[in-house]
Amino acid sequence: MDNENKKRFIFVSVPNPHRTEQKKFVKMVHDILINDKFQPVTLGHTNFSQKPPLEAIQELLKKCSGLITIASRRSIILHGEEKPEANVYGQQSKELSNIWLTSPFCHIETAMAFQIKIPTLLLKEKDVISDGVFERGIIGQYIPEFNLENAFMEDFLNSAQWKQVYIEWKKEVDSHLPQNEENIGEPLFESIN
Repeated sequence: MDNENKKRFIFVSVPNPHRTEQKKFVKMVHDILINDKFQPVTLGHTNFSQKPPLEAIQELLKKCSGLITIASRRSIILHGEEKPEANVYGQQSKELSNIWLTSPFCHIETAMAFQIKIPTLLLKEKDVISDGVFERGIIGQYIPEFNLENAFMEDFLNSAQWKQVYIEWKKEVDSHLPQNEENIGEPLFESIN
């Protein structure tokens, strides 16, 4: 198969959707990738392994040309405290309420891709806390925030904000050669339905 017709795999890091809106958004992103001749892959959804998760993720990432992380809401802290009982100079405790977290695998998979210089595109659902790889400046890129209220979901994927970061990321992906170009096999599912 020549390079133009060779499948380009994109690792999609996303928590298991637990809301219809999340599932719809992931499918819309998958459809964009497929339309652009990319093959979305996700460990535990399209590809499976008996190896320990971090080893399986590492192997799959090495066969991919890019990574998209969709950091959707997964857990909520209704009432909590950051740095409780802080007593070190310059440190203060802070009350937390209604803070959304995403899956730790969104952080892990993104950091692993960043380490091996795979082009990354991060998307963060509205109100998900900006910590870890989503903290401003950590991986040195702008992180668009999407809103999953139906009226805004499609607006985001049609916005100049999305189109600009997607086109820039796509150019990086087009010039990136995977570390291991061996075919990963046909995914069991074409996209998340």
